[in-house]
Formats: sequence, C-alpha cells, structure tokens
Amino acid sequence: MPRPPARGEDGRAWHVLRHLAAQHRVHLGCFYDHSSQASDIDELTAICASVLCLPLSGAGQSLKRIAAFTHGTAMTGTVVGDVRLARWIGETMAQAQPSLALSAVRQ
Repeated sequence: MPRPPARGEDGRAWHVLRHLAAQHRVHLGCFYDHSSQASDIDELTAICASVLCLPLSGAGQSLKRIAAFTHGTAMTGTVVGDVRLARWIGETMAQAQPSLALSAVRQ
C-alpha cells in the first residue's frame, strides 16, 4: 500500500502515486498488512478517484502464505487471486474505462 514516508521509510510509491493523481484520475486497489496502516487509507482516498484497500489478515491468508512457503513459491501470489480485488478491478475497469492500467506487485 502506498503510504506517506515516516521515520526514514522509502516513500517512492507514495510520491509516484501523488504525481500521477495530480495529473490523472487514479483508481487504486491494494493490500495492507498492519492495522496501523489503515489510518493511511483516508490520505489515499483524498488523492485517488477510488480506492480499495484490503487487509492481509485472517486465517485464510496465513494458511495460503504457509502453503506458498512450504512449496517454495512466492507469497505474493497468494493475494494476486483475491476475489474481492478481482471483482473491484473488473467493476472499476467497466465503469471508468481507463486509457491505461498498471499492475505492480512488491514483496
């Protein structure tokens, strides 16, 4: 999840998002893994046309991550197939009809 930099964190994704949102209508779908990050969602909704931020929590996610680890596969793949995000992307693409779509997965 793009977040404002704090305590020396790398804020590259946040700055890129702000730059894009200043010139374009940005629709952002992302995940966050700490409840403390939920407070940053308001800042994202202030600069983006629409936002869906889903928590990476719960037993289901933990089991998927354990399975990925034990099979030697990337844990990021466990969230790529998230049904809620896929539905939101489909609806947003149909309604907004963007001229460009960008997908980024960061570990």
